Amino acid sequence: MDFFISYAGADRAWAEWVAGELEAVGRIVRLQAWDAMPGANIVAWMNSQVAAARQTIALYSLPYFRSDWCMAEATAAFNRQALLPMRVESCDVPPILSTTGYISLHGIDEETARDRLLRAIDERKVERRAKAGFPGSPRPPAPRGSVPFPGAMPDVWNVRPRPVWFVGREALLSTIYDRFRLADDRIVSQVLTGGGGFGKTQLAVEYAYRFVSRYSLVWWVDAATASSIVESLDRLADALHLPHDPDHERRACRALLLLREQPSWLVTFDNVDDRHLLAAWWPTGSSGDILITGRSRVLGEFGHVHPVGPFLPDESAELLRRRGVRLSDGEIRAATETLDHLPLAISQAAAYLASTGFSADIYLRLVETSMAGAFEDIPADYPAGLLGSVATAVDRLTSKEPAAARVLYLAAFLAPAPLPPGLLNSMIKVALPDVEPVIGAGRVLRAIESLALGQVASGTFALHRLTQAALRHQLGTAGRERYAGQAQDLLVDVLPAAADDPSAWPLFAVLTPHIETLFDHLPSAGLPPFRAAVLAVADYLTATGQYATSASLAGAAATRWATLDGAEDNRDLLASAHRRAEALRGGGRFAEAENLDRDTYQRRARLLGAEHRDSLRSADALGLDLRGLGDRPAARDWHARALATARAMLGPDDPQTLDIAANLAVDLHGLHELAPARELDEDTLTRRRTVLGASHRQTLASARNLARDLRALDQHAQARDLARQTLDTSRQVLGPDHPDTLLAASSLAVLHYALGDLAAARDLHQDCLTRSRHVVGPDHPNTLRIANSLAVDLYRLGEAQAAGDLHRETLDRYHRTLGPDHPEALHAAHNLARDLDGLGRYDEALDLSRDTLERRTRVLGPDHPETRRTEQFLQRVQNRSGTPDGTVPEAT
Repeated sequence: MDFFISYAGADRAWAEWVAGELEAVGRIVRLQAWDAMPGANIVAWMNSQVAAARQTIALYSLPYFRSDWCMAEATAAFNRQALLPMRVESCDVPPILSTTGYISLHGIDEETARDRLLRAIDERKVERRAKAGFPGSPRPPAPRGSVPFPGAMPDVWNVRPRPVWFVGREALLSTIYDRFRLADDRIVSQVLTGGGGFGKTQLAVEYAYRFVSRYSLVWWVDAATASSIVESLDRLADALHLPHDPDHERRACRALLLLREQPSWLVTFDNVDDRHLLAAWWPTGSSGDILITGRSRVLGEFGHVHPVGPFLPDESAELLRRRGVRLSDGEIRAATETLDHLPLAISQAAAYLASTGFSADIYLRLVETSMAGAFEDIPADYPAGLLGSVATAVDRLTSKEPAAARVLYLAAFLAPAPLPPGLLNSMIKVALPDVEPVIGAGRVLRAIESLALGQVASGTFALHRLTQAALRHQLGTAGRERYAGQAQDLLVDVLPAAADDPSAWPLFAVLTPHIETLFDHLPSAGLPPFRAAVLAVADYLTATGQYATSASLAGAAATRWATLDGAEDNRDLLASAHRRAEALRGGGRFAEAENLDRDTYQRRARLLGAEHRDSLRSADALGLDLRGLGDRPAARDWHARALATARAMLGPDDPQTLDIAANLAVDLHGLHELAPARELDEDTLTRRRTVLGASHRQTLASARNLARDLRALDQHAQARDLARQTLDTSRQVLGPDHPDTLLAASSLAVLHYALGDLAAARDLHQDCLTRSRHVVGPDHPNTLRIANSLAVDLYRLGEAQAAGDLHRETLDRYHRTLGPDHPEALHAAHNLARDLDGLGRYDEALDLSRDTLERRTRVLGPDHPETRRTEQFLQRVQNRSGTPDGTVPEAT
């Protein structure tokens, strides 16, 4: 290969002209646009081309020097002494490349540029094999497929000034160019669609400038209205020297007809709103390119559609940096993500930040509090700005389909995500009460799509977060309160009743972001039914193991609802505190949960009485916290008192009574009161199957607890059958990754261990551990319990080192999250001491066993079975017997 051409995407026309000239004199040339195979690793391909080429021709320009990839190619060629630079626009050469001279191809005519190019490669001037026309020269331009010289503008041209700060969109520009270039001799049209502010017009302008050398005529038509089209084409008639005609429409039609006489032309119809109007003014002729910009995808009937979306993150960052914004990489990332990489918003933010020098934090606070202030710098090429663009589109929507505008305002208070069909239908019923739902949905979605105010797909739509902010800004205080109130009512109506019902979880999953977003937008505590909906979402999040999100939502609710009358003892406030404690406990933060639950219990007992359902709920929760903190006797006492009260006040079959009974049975099991625990678990399981159903989540929890009782009473086969049945049902009802399903699987794995099937125990525990780390995190108590059990399996399979490593990691996590005295941490410590003994590290095993015995004696008492087990093991270590401990693990 003779030459590899290194160039920036903005200079592709120059690269192709140089390549064409070199191939015309018999040289072998490679460049990405022509020779890179689709799907190839471009970096590897370019490296191989630079290495294989006798010389690399680098086309110097500002975009070239801004590109890391181009600079890498030039540097590699420079180091090989194979760099041949050619400047294609006025620019300063970076110091690293300034020691090598270059030739200039820009600012001169084609013949001079060709002469300089051929002299640079030591090629004598020869008759060219294929002639390509030079735009702006007297002779006709070349036919499609040739490589015209990019150094001149056509005589007929009216495109607005090139965007100064245009960045990115390289792949899309190349795609548009290739579709035009590779087409047959016919009229080819392409359509750029997208919402206001996404840069459709700027992209069309950049295309016209970048590839102007292809055309003998380039004309820009303002296609927003019939009069603007006629005016634009009347000016084309002037440029084509048509005689004056008082009938401007007739003269405009004649200008379009003259396109037939132009061998290559580009007409851009910008901002098309009415496709029927476009059809009436469609050019005819043998060949030519038409580029259309508009909001609606319906314009796809005129040509191939290219959706123009947000910037890529690198493009957003490049625009900010080029505008002189001095922010760190982290600040740029925060700012551009908040603005969702919307090009117009990024441009306005860049202007504001460059002129004020504000930090990203200050600007983002301004976006939240004052949209008008944040976007007051209006770009010269987009005089409406972000707020004006949305306002204009909404005004047009209101006149076209008022119901769609109402739906849009409601959606402005929800998440920037697709609306669930049920919620959208409810909104449409409010906006169009007398219209059939399907017909109403079609009207609303078509109207929204026609102005690209939302992303319409799959029978629903989603709004961009900045569009939402602009809509809320438009409404004013009274309007915001009215629409926020209506949005609350709509969400309450479609939210399922039971947050603990797995069949309702898919709907909860799609509604939760909308409820959370609306809650954030409310200026007050919200209406009572909506407050109940927020609590239901917190219940759903906790039930599905999303503890951190639930705690955050419940905490935010408690803060917001503290403003209610009688806030100290407000029942919604107390309910939010209860939900937050539940989530904290689920996440293993027992001390925080215990403090919160104790305070809530005292307030509820004072306000409602100790026998009230809410007070019993707090008493039950406090017992769970105490158990989590390792105080099992106190947990048993709290649960025993609460159960006696619940049976008397609520009845023995009330679901809340059964919850307390199940928790008391767990306390009894933990205190090694196995017979009472089994009796209570059997009774609770029977009652739950009758009251709740065999597949209910709480029924399955009772089945797991009973299987554990049976295992502890050495009824292993019966326990395994119950555990397998429980796991099968859990997988079917809750899903394979639900935290309760993973506990059921781990319970069955422990029974495999107890019955001697160690490999099955290990495999099932390994799968559980992988899933639990992904679902609830590596530090969650459930995850650590499963890890402890897996390490026991490994030890019994003779993998003492692997067991010790996993037990050490688990113990470290217990110490960090629950503390060294927690009963679960003491399980892991006992097992690690056994691993160390098995590895012959007797001194370490002895020290850890002594420490564990001291802690278990203090925490559990000297007569607790676990304390006695550690004491027995310590004696063996002291005697250096090395006898393995065959006790069944106490996990799950």
